[in-house]
Amino acid sequence: MPRKRSTGDGALYYLADRKLWRGVVDAGYTLEGKRKQFYVTSRKQKDCRDKLEQLKEDIAKYGTPVNRKVTVAQWAETWLAQNQREVDPGTHATNAATMRRWILPTIGNRRLSSITPQTIKDIRAAMFEAGRKPATVNRATAVMSKFFSDAIDEKLLEDNPVQRIKRATITAESKRDALTLEDSLAILRTASQYSPDLASRFWFKLLTGQRQGEILGASLADLTLRTSENEISLYTVAWKLEELSWKHGCAEPCGNRFGRSCPHRELSIPDAFEYRNLEGRYYLTRPKSQTGRTVPLIAPLDAHLRAHLKRSEGMVNPHGLIWHNDDGSPIDAKQDAAEWRQLLLDAGIITEEENKPGGTKLTGHVARHTVVTLLSALGVDAQLIGEIVGHSSVDVTALYRHANMAEKARAMNLLGEALQLEV
Repeated sequence: MPRKRSTGDGALYYLADRKLWRGVVDAGYTLEGKRKQFYVTSRKQKDCRDKLEQLKEDIAKYGTPVNRKVTVAQWAETWLAQNQREVDPGTHATNAATMRRWILPTIGNRRLSSITPQTIKDIRAAMFEAGRKPATVNRATAVMSKFFSDAIDEKLLEDNPVQRIKRATITAESKRDALTLEDSLAILRTASQYSPDLASRFWFKLLTGQRQGEILGASLADLTLRTSENEISLYTVAWKLEELSWKHGCAEPCGNRFGRSCPHRELSIPDAFEYRNLEGRYYLTRPKSQTGRTVPLIAPLDAHLRAHLKRSEGMVNPHGLIWHNDDGSPIDAKQDAAEWRQLLLDAGIITEEENKPGGTKLTGHVARHTVVTLLSALGVDAQLIGEIVGHSSVDVTALYRHANMAEKARAMNLLGEALQLEV
């Protein structure tokens, strides 16, 4: 008697009426008890056999065939829609911009399965040739890695071409700018001559390594100043200030080009996104790292904060922010950036010509890089630094132990000593 074909073995036969070879693989049964079969066809027997072997490999590995016909552009449309529902609005905006500026114009028409590590290297090279900074190129590379990884989950791809690139190739030019000890001290001394609100905000920026939005959205409710010499002043990062955008909410096209003009507009935010509207376009949203991390505040910074809070007593502050305009409104990101550049100019770090939007690479974010660099130079371990500044990467945090507050305080005091700061 002929041997009974087992599930997954596959069979090959000729369709005379269609002049085609067909391969078929049994893949078990559906929940309804119906037989699951997948087919491949080809004019030539050898080609059909090769397709059948690939089909069998896919089913053995993934439980279903890999769809190798989907193009980058087709998957991008689905991926961006999913991405918008899953990530922070700012992150989604970066992902969408990267996709539309660099990926779709160059490889949008190609099949996902045809993308190789060399393709990724070519895109990175094109970005460098266009004058993009290493940080921008590496950010785009991270977007591409996530894009291809998610395609694997959807059975559209077998492996991730980005992950087959040597790590050194990706990070070789990722060095970020950081202020020197001398420049950091000059900035702090200059800031001390400003009004208490500006002085405390910029000291906080340079001595905690927090992101701009986390500083501008800092809440009084999350600030705990010490009541004795034996205590540590603390700030818990719970919110960040953000401007959210709108998308169309109409079932039928309303005729308006932009979502903000749609009569049924909806906030462009992911599912289960937590936010609080302050006023107009300003919202408080949860921080990028989603950790609610607590940062110790060294004594000189504590002193500047107390001076600021004393001056602002009785001022209009409907949102309970630590830093705000005199009328109680949130401080705009562009305003904060302009004030930072003026501080750098006054401290002799940049020139008058550089004191304009885009005029210097020493943006406020460089303060964050500086804290990381200085703490690292002082011998503070990567996990501890990550917990202080709020790194979201598991490479920096999750693989290490969690530090206690005393360790964090010692690390920040080392920073204060290195900068020769006094109360």
